[in-house]
Amino acid sequence: MTLQKMTLRIGFGAAVFNIIGSIAYLAILSIMISTATPISDPGAPPLVAASVLMLIGPLGLIPMWTAIHLSTTYDRRVFSLISLIFVILFCAATSINRWVHLTVVRESLTLNITQGLDWFTPYGEHSIMFAIEMLAYGWFLGFALIAIAPVFHKQNTRLEGFLFWAMLVSGVLCLFGGIGELLESKSILIFMMSMTGWALGLGLINILLAIWFNRLNRNRKT
Repeated sequence: MTLQKMTLRIGFGAAVFNIIGSIAYLAILSIMISTATPISDPGAPPLVAASVLMLIGPLGLIPMWTAIHLSTTYDRRVFSLISLIFVILFCAATSINRWVHLTVVRESLTLNITQGLDWFTPYGEHSIMFAIEMLAYGWFLGFALIAIAPVFHKQNTRLEGFLFWAMLVSGVLCLFGGIGELLESKSILIFMMSMTGWALGLGLINILLAIWFNRLNRNRKT
């Protein structure tokens, strides 16, 4: 098995993994909405399940982005490498929130130690952990998507054109969340725009990348 074949298989597998993770997250979100689970309750089972999923799920981006980098032509690898570094920072930052929730916060709730706990809950009003997660989704992910977009700019297929615009637009939308956090904006419009970037946008990108890796693998055989 050649390195290229292995790279394309890993990229495709990681994209499928990310798609499954997105579907699972939507299922958990639907349960939270249907059961009116308060996001301020870190002990609620659906919220714990969401943290488990969001701790594991984003890690699929690292092998997928690595496969993109290794599949990129040499003249554009500077963009894919910059983007890969931002994706690694994204995964590290978002993991901090979920790790703290599943360890320190849950243990504190079990021991009935709640003083100052709001600062460390996933979605507390003045949560340090939520600020770190916004750094991940609104800042690092935004720059990662914008940096990777030139890899697909003016390529041979319509699919790569879709990828370019999906990554560029999603990246810009993600940045709205980071900028809004820096400006202490409470605008629901800004938050929804940024959420569109990291939720719908990233989900679409995973689907397009799965198709892209599959096509590259098929073209390699012909």
